Amino acid sequence: MMQGDSYNLGIDIQDDTGAVVLPEAVADIEIAIGHIKKTYANGEVKYGEGVWLFPLTQEESFSLPAGKIYGQVRIKWATGEVDGCKLEIPKLAESRSRAQLTPSPQDRPSR
Repeated sequence: MMQGDSYNLGIDIQDDTGAVVLPEAVADIEIAIGHIKKTYANGEVKYGEGVWLFPLTQEESFSLPAGKIYGQVRIKWATGEVDGCKLEIPKLAESRSRAQLTPSPQDRPSR
């Protein structure tokens, strides 16, 4: 992962038995990466492809310091209980460029 990257960071969340945590089992999930926090209840975090997807924009990844990043996951289960755990994030490489790249016209969705 590098500063300036923009993509959905896939986060594998498992329960105590090692089973993947599915949307049906939760009331909310909060994922924090550095100072950036997003939740499932607000529609900022989604589930797909067997993982929870935490979208990072170029601006957000530039705002994170290079090196080791700390994160956490907090789950509010459908039962109302809340559990949290540390999140291991890949080391963030420093970008030599601080420019935000814009999509080319062919990459933009049509209206």
